[in-house]
Amino acid sequence: MKKPKISVLPNGMQVVSVFVESPSVTVMSLVNTGSRFESKKNNGISHFLEHMCFKGTTSQSGKDIMRYLDGLGAETNAFTSYELTGYYVKSTKKHWKKTLNVVSDIYLNSTFPEEEMNKEKGVIIGEISMYEDMPMRQVQEVFNELVYGDTQSAGWTILGPRTNINRMKRTDFLDYHRDHYVASATTLVVAGNVVHADVVREVEKRFRTISSSQKHTKDQAQVIQSAPRIQVVHKKTDQTHIVFGYHTPGVHHRDTITLKVLASLLGGGMSSRLFERLREDMGVGYYVNAHHNPQTDTGTFTISCGVDSTRVAEVLSAIQDEVQTITNTPVVFQELEKTKEFMIGNIQMGLEVTDDIAYYYGQRALFGLPLSTPPELARDINNVTPEALRRIARKYLVLEHLNIAMIGPHTKNTQTRFITTLKKRT
Repeated sequence: MKKPKISVLPNGMQVVSVFVESPSVTVMSLVNTGSRFESKKNNGISHFLEHMCFKGTTSQSGKDIMRYLDGLGAETNAFTSYELTGYYVKSTKKHWKKTLNVVSDIYLNSTFPEEEMNKEKGVIIGEISMYEDMPMRQVQEVFNELVYGDTQSAGWTILGPRTNINRMKRTDFLDYHRDHYVASATTLVVAGNVVHADVVREVEKRFRTISSSQKHTKDQAQVIQSAPRIQVVHKKTDQTHIVFGYHTPGVHHRDTITLKVLASLLGGGMSSRLFERLREDMGVGYYVNAHHNPQTDTGTFTISCGVDSTRVAEVLSAIQDEVQTITNTPVVFQELEKTKEFMIGNIQMGLEVTDDIAYYYGQRALFGLPLSTPPELARDINNVTPEALRRIARKYLVLEHLNIAMIGPHTKNTQTRFITTLKKRT
C-alpha cells in the first residue's frame, strides 16, 4: 500500500485514492452528516435516508441496482454514525468505473419513493427493537445520554426514536438530502490498483451535478459535570452490562493518541489489565474492553463489561482500583512495549482489504485529519511515554467526571450505594 493521494475539486469535494496491490477495488462516498447534525424533531433521518438511497434513483429501481451489482460480482453496503454517512461498492479491478457509476447515482439521484419509505419504516423500527433486545449494545446509548443529556444531539441515538421514524415524509428526505449532501461535505475515496489522475477525472465527471451549497455545521457538544453520575436501567437479564467512563476531548486534540494507548493498556487485549483482573482473576464475566471514542468536538473514554449481577459492587471497585493504579504508578517498560506492539499489529491487520483501507483514509480526510500511514501511526504510538500515560490518567480519569451506565436486574435505589462504594475507594 502506497501513501494516499488527495485532491480537492473546484466545488470543494475531496477525492482520495490509495494504491493497493489487490484484486479488489472499493469505491466509497462519505458525507459529513449523521445524528450530530440532526434536530430533536428529525433525529434518525440520517440513518433512515441511508436505507432509502438503495430504493431507487431517477434512472433505475432499487432491485435493478442490486441485480446489476450481483452481475458484476460486487458487494455493497452503507453505514451511518454520529458524524458521517457512507456508501460503498467493492468489486474486481476491471469493474471499478461501473461501481463508481452506481455509487454516484445513489448518492446524487435517489428518489426516495413513498411506497418504499413506508415499508422501510417497519425495517427501521425492527432495527431499533433488535438493539433494545441487546443490552450489551443498549447500555452504550444509556451511557451516551448520561454524559451529554437529552437536550443536545451528542446525547441522541443514531437510529432515532420510533415516533420520529413513523412521522417522516418523503419531503423530509428530499430536504435533508439537498441540505447535507453537498460537495464541501463529501469525500470520495477509491482504494485498489488505480491511478490517482484517473480517479480524479472519473469522479469529477460523475459528480458535476453535486450541489455547491454551503456545508451545514453541527452544534458543539457541551459537558458540564462536577460529580460522578450513574444511570441504572432495570431489565431482567442474566448478567449486568456496564459502561464505566469519562468525557474527553475531540479527535484533533493532542492527547488522542495517548488516550488510545491508555485504553489499550487497560482493556485492549487478553493480557490487558482489566481483562486479566475481571475475567481471569475474578471470573466475573466473559467480555471486558476499554476504548477511547473521539468525535470531532468531544469524546469518551469507556470501560465496558458484562458481569455477574451479584458482584457488581465488587466489579466497580476493581475497575476503580485499576484506574487509580494507572494514575499513581508509572507503567513498566515491558508492559508499555507489549501494548504498543498490540496496537500497531491491530492497525496493520485492520488495513488488509480495500474496504477497510477506503474507510480509514476516507474518514480521516472527511474530518480534516492527516492521512497517516501505518508506519506514521506506529511512530506516534511509540512516542507515548509512561509519564504521558500518568499525566493523561490524572487529567481525564477523575471521579468528578465519572459516568456509569448499567442495564441489569437492579433497582434505582442501588445507584446511591454504587456511587458510595466508589467514593470510599478514592
